[in-house]
Amino acid sequence: MKINIDFLNTILILIALLLAFLFPVEVFLIAYATLGPLHYLTEIKWIKSQDYFIKNNRYWVYLALLFCFIFCLPYLFSLSKLIPNIDLHFFDTWSSQGKSYINWVLSSALIIAFSVLLIKNKLYRTIVIIGGIIFSVILNLLSSSYNLWIGVFLPTLIHVYLFTGLFMIYGTLKTNAKIGWLNILLIVLVPFIIWLAPINPLDFLITEKVKTVFTQNSFHYLNVHLGQLLGVKNQSKFFFYEVIDIKLQIFIAFAYFYHYLNWFSKTTIIGWHKNLNTRSTSLLIILWMVFVALYAIDYRLGFTVSLFISVLHVILEFPVNVLSIKEISKRALMVFTK
Repeated sequence: MKINIDFLNTILILIALLLAFLFPVEVFLIAYATLGPLHYLTEIKWIKSQDYFIKNNRYWVYLALLFCFIFCLPYLFSLSKLIPNIDLHFFDTWSSQGKSYINWVLSSALIIAFSVLLIKNKLYRTIVIIGGIIFSVILNLLSSSYNLWIGVFLPTLIHVYLFTGLFMIYGTLKTNAKIGWLNILLIVLVPFIIWLAPINPLDFLITEKVKTVFTQNSFHYLNVHLGQLLGVKNQSKFFFYEVIDIKLQIFIAFAYFYHYLNWFSKTTIIGWHKNLNTRSTSLLIILWMVFVALYAIDYRLGFTVSLFISVLHVILEFPVNVLSIKEISKRALMVFTK
């Protein structure tokens, strides 16, 4: 029996929301460590099979790899803290300082993706790319708002929530399925459902080990910044048992969990599995098992080692995001000009 993918996604949205409500921290940590690496690996493979959605993509791939390496370098230096009985203060210093200067990488990659896909004139494209990179570096050094949006929200909630929603809109515009529009409406309503839902902090007790894993990997900073952005937090601290912090974590857990589930549900639609042969499938499974094992041994080790493919899949997805925005804008323009 053929499964209706839109109906399946309705069920997945509800399941993700229910589990996020029940176990906001645990669901996030488990999904991030297990579904996350499998999502990164399979999406990178799919994007490669689609020629990265860019003509003459050779230089784009090299730039994506270079940008990803630059972004991940300070985090790799932070692994020195996991080596016992050895003083590696030099690496610790570079790790803490380097994280303050790498956000320009993500905005530069996004600007390049926009330029390559939307600007046909080579001279104009080159000017925009060079100017965009210089502007990104300057903003990185001078603007805290820039660093918040690019360094914190772009690779996290913008990627897993906004871009997922845009991709759903893009797909539904092609099929015009009513249940597809229902799913988009559900995605939009989720934050309001979470905000209005009454919760008891005593229902969200977690172990000290879970708290340690969550904070040692700095996941709580996303909650703090999101709360400040929405104006619901006026301090830069995170509390596991404050109602607002719990609700923010429920939303974050839902966004990530459904992002992964949505990807795997689209197998028959975009056919990302069709280019997997026995050899590549075996390699993907082995790599995935290695990443999951690293998370199980030490969550911070798994997070840091898998960061490269995590950031790489975000960067390589930029052309898909640009194309989605382009097609949605084109369809919207056609509707308003009729």
